[in-house]
Amino acid sequence: LALVDGATGKTRVLDHLKDEAWIRDGALGWLADSSRVWFLAEHDGWMHLYTVDPSAAAPARKQLTTGKFEIDQVELSPDGTAFYIQSTEQHPGERHLYAISVDGGPRTKLTSKTGGHQGVIAPDNSMFGLVSSFANRPPEVFLMANRAGAPTARVTTSPSAEWQAQKWVEPQLVTYTSRDGKQVYARMFTPEM
Repeated sequence: LALVDGATGKTRVLDHLKDEAWIRDGALGWLADSSRVWFLAEHDGWMHLYTVDPSAAAPARKQLTTGKFEIDQVELSPDGTAFYIQSTEQHPGERHLYAISVDGGPRTKLTSKTGGHQGVIAPDNSMFGLVSSFANRPPEVFLMANRAGAPTARVTTSPSAEWQAQKWVEPQLVTYTSRDGKQVYARMFTPEM
């Protein structure tokens, strides 16, 4: 990540990452007041959220999220005070939305239902438009107030009435240890009773 002076063409490195295997491309952007750049990077082996102040004499990245999970998506709140992130913190087979201050600190989990949730915040910061899916239900559009655990209102219904009439098994999310000691995450389907 480099800063380029438009007048002189001179560059200054703000952040650098090297890996022998690959480097995944992460998102990036400016904070609302243009004081810092935010970006996603895998410095600790997991895709996490960082900021850096390009005006600092010796720019140093600040890690805002840590842990054995991935950040998939980042959106800055309309007022510029918080990030809304989508992550695998709950479980690798799930995606939930969280809010975190642009300065870091504790995260607030916003979505609560087991599944995958992608969200976009409304311009007035009051509501999320969500695309949510569940292990036995396809993605649908929902609306949710911008507060932790708020109920969702379904907007779309994609499957046919016939499909919806079926009793689809809801698998359990399970974790087990393999013979080599690694954690394996899976969905366990059991016979219907």
